[in-house]
Amino acid sequence: MPAQPTPPTIVSADTTQITIAWVAADGRGQAITLYEVYWDAGLGGSPNTLLVSTASNVLTASSTSKIADLTDGSTYNFAVRAMNSLGYSPLSTSAPFVAASVPLKTPLPTIVTASSSSI
Repeated sequence: MPAQPTPPTIVSADTTQITIAWVAADGRGQAITLYEVYWDAGLGGSPNTLLVSTASNVLTASSTSKIADLTDGSTYNFAVRAMNSLGYSPLSTSAPFVAASVPLKTPLPTIVTASSSSI
């Protein structure tokens, strides 16, 4: 079976979607043919629900997956496993992500008094 992939890391994110990446797993002499991304669906706990299967590009050292329709303020846990002709790897360690709103812009200060030497 392939070696365990590295935990996913965040490539980009906003309030409703995330793109995660991971370093390609060692196929132990066989090409990795598929990666499966698991998550906890924002319910907390272990990522044990198959979210997406993505074909591997064996010419690169990492792979990515974009996950959409997340709920603002919810915490999501993701994990990845690899597959090849030898079987499935163990799931990677999970990586948490919080879908969070972009902070509000800080208002500009209001000038109350001004003189030639101070504001």
